[in-house]
Amino acid sequence: MSLKKPLIKDLLGQNRFRFRILNEDFDASKLIGLPENELARMHPADLAEKFEQLQTSEQINLLKILPEHYAGLVLSRLQEENILPVTRRMEAEHLSRILSTMPADEAADILGEFQEDRVDRILAFLDEGLRNETIELLSHEKDSAGGVMGKELVDFYSDLSVSQALEILRSKFDVSDFLTYLYVTNENQELIGVVTLKRLILSAPDVILEEIMLKDVVRVYLEEDQEKIAFLATKYNLQAIPVVNRSEQLVGIVAPDDISEIIEDEHEEDIYRMAGLHEEGGMQQNPLRAALIRFPWLIATVGGGLIAAQIIEWNQRIDFLWLLAFSPLILGLAGNVAIQTSTVIIRNLSIHQFSSGPSPTGLFREVQIGGILAVLCGFTLAILITIMQGNGTKGITLGLSLTAVIILSNICSVLIPLGFNRFQIDPAIASGPLVTTFIDVCGLLVYFQCAYWLLKWLG
Repeated sequence: MSLKKPLIKDLLGQNRFRFRILNEDFDASKLIGLPENELARMHPADLAEKFEQLQTSEQINLLKILPEHYAGLVLSRLQEENILPVTRRMEAEHLSRILSTMPADEAADILGEFQEDRVDRILAFLDEGLRNETIELLSHEKDSAGGVMGKELVDFYSDLSVSQALEILRSKFDVSDFLTYLYVTNENQELIGVVTLKRLILSAPDVILEEIMLKDVVRVYLEEDQEKIAFLATKYNLQAIPVVNRSEQLVGIVAPDDISEIIEDEHEEDIYRMAGLHEEGGMQQNPLRAALIRFPWLIATVGGGLIAAQIIEWNQRIDFLWLLAFSPLILGLAGNVAIQTSTVIIRNLSIHQFSSGPSPTGLFREVQIGGILAVLCGFTLAILITIMQGNGTKGITLGLSLTAVIILSNICSVLIPLGFNRFQIDPAIASGPLVTTFIDVCGLLVYFQCAYWLLKWLG
């Protein structure tokens, strides 16, 4: 046991061991007073979490204290909306020194949010190699494969032996570099194969890569949407995806941390859109800008509400006025069923967007479930109204009307996302306020017409 203390002490002294901030009540403001060597021993993820609790001026001061390579690690672990406020106020030269320690794709992500003149000032301080890589990444759409790929490439040729490939790995890669796959190219830099690190290590030293590489390589093109990267990585259980141009030349790699970030971003985007929001209206967004982004959805809801109010006014018959009292219940139940169905359909569309499309069996299953729910809810409401009010006519009328409205809502919640998807519109929008209001308006029409027809039929 006595040997452990000197070992840990030596590691701390060499700055090779980082401790975690285990105390959740640790005051973030204390970070400013800590010396550089203590800050650099903290895990970047923990320091980033506390970093976000500081004022912007304190964040800038803290970044000045930290070693530049470590400041880059902290910045890379911050949420995008927390990076921009501090980097926009930093001096161009200081920021460029931090960016020079980061991968080109991460530096490009930060620079992509700045005005063109500020980008030019920062790029002027970067070395030529990093500057050229960053400019190339900035030329691609932010959410494309070219915009999220890393440019750190090492070429392996098919005629290399396993021992030669291992020697290249030792000379070209650092311990911190991502290394799971070796991508094999020809003399034209065209991607022709891939070798897993496990297969490389387990192969005989004199075996050439061509004999052990897989030739059917999963890849994406520069201009393809980042959603395809998430889809392919999930479908084939890949830790990285190579990026090629239309000439099939290897130009970049999307690493595991980027894939995880893409998956998280896409889920966040769908959640925002399903609520009728835009993903840019986050916590750090300017309040006026965020309000203007949300406002059009609310106007659409107001328009739908006015139409619904007009429908109610048209149907204010004195002898059937009691129907109005049950309209919130009818629309509420139908809306909940529609949300459940549309969520399943949208998820199904998202999963199959890059394959043969959603399963017809799955779609029919949701229609069946909606029909069963409609009958169950209608029957339950009919029984409850009959017992509570002692009026079988009211019970049957409301029960059958509710059944009809739920069936309509269920059909709309299937067809509308499919229609949006057919016209290349994100189907997540189909569960937002716009479509919900549409279902409410149609539901009111069906409710009153069914109720009047049933009451007339039942006498």
